[in-house]
Amino acid sequence: MLIIKTPATSANLSVGFDTLGLALNLYNEYKIENSDEMLFYGFNDFENDIDNLFQYSYSKFYEKYASKNTMKKIKCTLTKNDIPVSRGLGSSASMILAGVLASNSFNNLNISFDECVEFAASVEGHSDNVFACAYGKLTASTYIDSGYYHQTFDVDPNYIFYILIPSRKGSTKVSRSLLPKKILLEDAVNNLSKIVMLPTLFGKYNFDLLKKILVDKVHEQYRYPYIPLYNDIKKESEKENRIISISGSGPSVLMISKDHEINIPDVSKIYSIKRVYVCQGLTMEVDE
Repeated sequence: MLIIKTPATSANLSVGFDTLGLALNLYNEYKIENSDEMLFYGFNDFENDIDNLFQYSYSKFYEKYASKNTMKKIKCTLTKNDIPVSRGLGSSASMILAGVLASNSFNNLNISFDECVEFAASVEGHSDNVFACAYGKLTASTYIDSGYYHQTFDVDPNYIFYILIPSRKGSTKVSRSLLPKKILLEDAVNNLSKIVMLPTLFGKYNFDLLKKILVDKVHEQYRYPYIPLYNDIKKESEKENRIISISGSGPSVLMISKDHEINIPDVSKIYSIKRVYVCQGLTMEVDE
């Protein structure tokens, strides 16, 4: 039996649009074993070939790298499902990456871990979630000349992170549609001039400067109306002890705070507020 444990991810990180991702300690756990037929348990809304991204990526990876051997059938059980679906926390990246790694293992394809991650990113369409899920911490990724490149950075443990998860699902497609086709040069420069500082700021605690740096001009202003109770969320961001960023494409929100406990009555009406920690990437374990 192969056990794959994947962390949630919070991508974009304000000025790090489509580039940066944090790995967070909310996990999905997949237990995979040989079977006489393809079986999937615990996937809830993902019980068919089209929607089950684990099954989809398992098959696609086999098709790309397999020889003449028949694809191995498996039973996969999602024994832990702590990454909420369609909330901007990398649930798709988790399932795609787990499916690719399971296919590599059970079909004896012997593809390197880095190549598996690159394939998963090509399926997912955005590397920031996939690479953060795979390698953990704060991860930057980019695509150059038909290949992906990434780098991980430590995060100072003194930063306190919360995830605000709304009760309703979001849609990456809808959230993407809200973005303008063109942006002002000054807005692009704003983000570029700030993003280069983020690895250093996350690596060494400086809350006040980080709050000034995490002010985006490229995507968040267009997406905020899509975020539930966004007026209340924006009020939180105006407080000196709060930094707010849309998680991925939303509708979840990442909060960095100076407070070890928070209470936001109005927001708590529809949001689940979880304190989270930046963690390492996925793990794989063989259980005989």
